[in-house]
Amino acid sequence: MSIAYFAKQIQPGEKIKKVVYKSLWIFVPQLLVANLLIWAALFFYFWLEKKLGHLANWLTVAVVILGFYIMFQLFMKLKYTAWVITTKRLLDFDQIGFWKNDFNQVDINSVYNPTFVKKGIWATLGNCRTLRVYLNQENAYLELAGVARNKKMEHFFKKNLKSDADYD
Repeated sequence: MSIAYFAKQIQPGEKIKKVVYKSLWIFVPQLLVANLLIWAALFFYFWLEKKLGHLANWLTVAVVILGFYIMFQLFMKLKYTAWVITTKRLLDFDQIGFWKNDFNQVDINSVYNPTFVKKGIWATLGNCRTLRVYLNQENAYLELAGVARNKKMEHFFKKNLKSDADYD
C-alpha cells in the first residue's frame, strides 16, 4: 500500500521485514452503509424534489457528501493502519481519523508470543483475526484487529518473534 509513508520512521541500519495491514473484509459493513446512503439519496432525489422542492437538492448533496466522507475515511484507515516489523522494532501505526493518528514502537526483543484471536461473527466469515503480541512477559499487549489470517503470515510471526517456550 504505502510503504514510503512507513519508511519515514525507519532508523539507519534498520530494514523492513514485513508490513501487516488490516483486511478489507473488516470494512465491508461500513462500506455498505456508505454506498446505501449514496444510492438512496440518488434514488429518492426525484421524489424528494416533488415534495421538498429546492431543499431536495441540498439534502441529496449533503447525503452524498456524507457517504463519500465515510468511504474516504475508511480508505484512510485501511491504508495507514498497519504494523511494520523491522529488524529492530515493531512499529504500530493507527489511523484514527483524517487528522488524528497514533504511533507506537516497541523493541523487537521485548515482543513475544504472537497469537491470532478470533473475535466476532464478521471476522469469522471473512477469516480475519486479531493479531496480538505480548510485551516483556507482562499482561500488556498490542493488538491489530482485522488481519487476514493465513499460514504464511502465521509462520512469519512464529519464526521471527519469541514464543512462551523461549522464556522457560
